[in-house]
Amino acid sequence: MDRIPSVKEYKQALVKPPLTDSERGMLVVHYQAPGHTVTAGEMSEKMGWGGNAACRHYGSLARKLRKRLGCELPKPIPADRFQIEVLVSFDENEDQILWVMHDNLARAIEQLNWV
Repeated sequence: MDRIPSVKEYKQALVKPPLTDSERGMLVVHYQAPGHTVTAGEMSEKMGWGGNAACRHYGSLARKLRKRLGCELPKPIPADRFQIEVLVSFDENEDQILWVMHDNLARAIEQLNWV
């Protein structure tokens, strides 16, 4: 991602209009993971979904937040870019891709008293 939104920007994007319970739940699950780091499979399991369903759900949330933040990806989306970069950076551990929550997003969630 070119620029990580500020804590203030995240807070504004997260509250107006309110997120769904499921969207907020995904953020809380991610925040509560050790080091604010999860895989798609771990997120799916914690949310009660099968497989890697979190990819689709988190991607939808990311698309919504990108629009609210004014940082939408160009169309067509370049192959090396992902909607969820607005929420995470990526790390690899053996054969898994780890989603590492941006610090500013974690601080916004704290300041909103969601955790």
